[in-house]
Amino acid sequence: MQKISLIATVLFASFPCFLFAHKVPDSEWQKGTLEDIQFVEESYEHWMVYQGNGVVHGGTYSVQHFTIETQGMVYEAVPKNGITGIGLDKGRFDFTVNSTYMFAIEKATLYLRDSNGKQGTFLIIKKTLKQQAELPVSPKPAKTNDP
Repeated sequence: MQKISLIATVLFASFPCFLFAHKVPDSEWQKGTLEDIQFVEESYEHWMVYQGNGVVHGGTYSVQHFTIETQGMVYEAVPKNGITGIGLDKGRFDFTVNSTYMFAIEKATLYLRDSNGKQGTFLIIKKTLKQQAELPVSPKPAKTNDP
């Protein structure tokens, strides 16, 4: 009976975590430019044993790749749910490429707000440090042997 009470207490205590979206502190939000949204075809396959026989199932699906650029970094991220067609975090988002949006980063998670303030959760798959453009080298004057 104590085990059931303990399990019920743990489940009840963790239940609110599933109801509410993650709250990112206001100080963590920054501006970035949404440089690109690409749909990338991913493939999958899995094995299944049915009546003693191995069966392989597979297919493809589209994943949205979001590229966000700041002054010093470029981030590439995919929605946490991964697959398009089912919406991002329970609904569609309003994004325009080459527009500025607010985003926040916590570890490998990127939170992005659309133009209506709706927050999406993304997994960072690539971070690129932007290099400063090398300054062009001016040609050195030619040496002459004139006295």
